[in-house]
Amino acid sequence: MEYTNYSAEELAADSAFRQWVMNPNPTTDQFWIGLLQKHPQQVATVVRAIQLVQQLNRATEPEALSSTDADQLEAIWQNLRSRIRLEDEPEVPVKPIGRYGSGWNRWAVAAGIVVALGVGWWFNRSRLTAHVADRSALTTSIEAKNQQEEVNNTAQPKIIHLSDGSSVRLLPNSRLRYAKSFAANKREVYLQGEAFFDVTKNPARPFLVFAGGTVTKVVGTSFRVQAYEQDKTVRVVVRTGRVSVFSRKNFDRIGQRPDSQVAGVVLTPNQRATFERATNQLAKDLIEQPVIVSSSAASQVLSFEDKPFADVLTVLEKQYGLDIIFDKQLLSQCLITTTLSPNEGLYQRLNRICSAIGATYEVVDGQLIIVSTGC
Repeated sequence: MEYTNYSAEELAADSAFRQWVMNPNPTTDQFWIGLLQKHPQQVATVVRAIQLVQQLNRATEPEALSSTDADQLEAIWQNLRSRIRLEDEPEVPVKPIGRYGSGWNRWAVAAGIVVALGVGWWFNRSRLTAHVADRSALTTSIEAKNQQEEVNNTAQPKIIHLSDGSSVRLLPNSRLRYAKSFAANKREVYLQGEAFFDVTKNPARPFLVFAGGTVTKVVGTSFRVQAYEQDKTVRVVVRTGRVSVFSRKNFDRIGQRPDSQVAGVVLTPNQRATFERATNQLAKDLIEQPVIVSSSAASQVLSFEDKPFADVLTVLEKQYGLDIIFDKQLLSQCLITTTLSPNEGLYQRLNRICSAIGATYEVVDGQLIIVSTGC
């Protein structure tokens, strides 16, 4: 039977799986542990299914339910019995309690369904048996075996190739932990130190970098993260594409409330996020020396003769991947004649063209703003 696509609830309803949980033996251990070793992405699902089976088993004990709980489970059972097809299995022999009599087994099953549906009042982790703890420790160990850690103690960068086709340039005195095979819905890595990431695009599996109290989330792009343990700040710099950066505390809230608005910053090429660990604050600005995004354009000499000022800005926007904010109508009559050398940086170029029309520029929140009274 193919179990790799089973949910926790489907596993808990499977007689072979329940037999392994409640009465393990070397043969069943070999099968199920072997399954987890081949498919480590199922570890969390199996742990949850074990907990469901244990909870269902406890529900068959006479003292497990109060009269009120039993009434509630009876109502749930009546509501779900037409939707849930249970396997044929012998009735669990239990001592009848009052008016509930031999129908107790269906309430036991209902209790398992309640847990499967996530009813909070029914599930109590603190009561999990030692058997579940042992199984959880075992599956955690299997999950750990899927983890790989690279440490760069050399004086040269180290190139790491990930299973999804992404690559990481790990700088000296840095370490990276990642899964040998990523989960189906996300790609997570953990960085201490500094690394440059070139991420293979996959919208269905976002790439997450956990580093120094921050989480950088991307779909496919290239960027640098600097998060040395001794530093007071963490920095993320984007080379190409777009990334989102959150504090770890804010990012964790997304899982708790997916519909909530979580504070973070969105970065585009040549922008940088700086995270202050002491204050848990994120800020965005431009890097000191923005670089041309396209390597083919890096050596181009740009010549303009009586060109609208807006056209020159548009060329610079494309080269550097930046948004430059200005009043197009106000500057529509401003013409410029100039030559921009590839040896000049962005700020030198801006100084040249702005001075030609009596304008200035400012950097605000990682954006360039042209300040002018017109021509």
